[in-house]
Amino acid sequence: IYMMCTGQCQHSVKCFLEDIVPHSSCINYPSEKKVITVTSSGFLTVVLRKSDGTFYQNIFSCKNRNCIELHRVCDLVDDCGDASDEEWCGNNFKCNSGEYIPLSRKCNGDFDCLDLSDECNVHCSNQVKIFSHVTLCIAAWIAGTVSVILNGWIIIKHIISFSELKTSVAKTNSCLMTVISVGDFLQGSFLLLVA
Repeated sequence: IYMMCTGQCQHSVKCFLEDIVPHSSCINYPSEKKVITVTSSGFLTVVLRKSDGTFYQNIFSCKNRNCIELHRVCDLVDDCGDASDEEWCGNNFKCNSGEYIPLSRKCNGDFDCLDLSDECNVHCSNQVKIFSHVTLCIAAWIAGTVSVILNGWIIIKHIISFSELKTSVAKTNSCLMTVISVGDFLQGSFLLLVA
């Protein structure tokens, strides 16, 4: 294509790139760097023009119409911004929290995902399920929710009313109640996590 479009072919062949309608891919590249071509299979391909006048074809067109260099596909980083460069890769595991880890780090006994989804999922055979019965899971979820809500309310109430207390005994009691409530709040959070 480059040889033909720069007039370096031996036979006078017209450069067909000039007549192609611009394509909407690679919106993150300036239009003067983009060249649209037709491949042998009849599909449009985006080719980028380098500053030295040569063309670069090793690009990946993201679903959001951005383009990235091909070596950045399947590198465990969302380079496209919509994760389409990592979506169909066989070398990674997508955590429920959105980040990617190498597939070899899934179900290996170490928590690599921020949300622990690399170890706490149905695919990990080494997973110890704390609540195996549905009734226990529901009871843990209800107890955890009630504990988090009520103890959160108590903590906020004691923090707000602390400045209004007059005696040191009342302030000490309020601090102790707040510490107990924080402990119960954390236990409720743990119940929600394991449920």
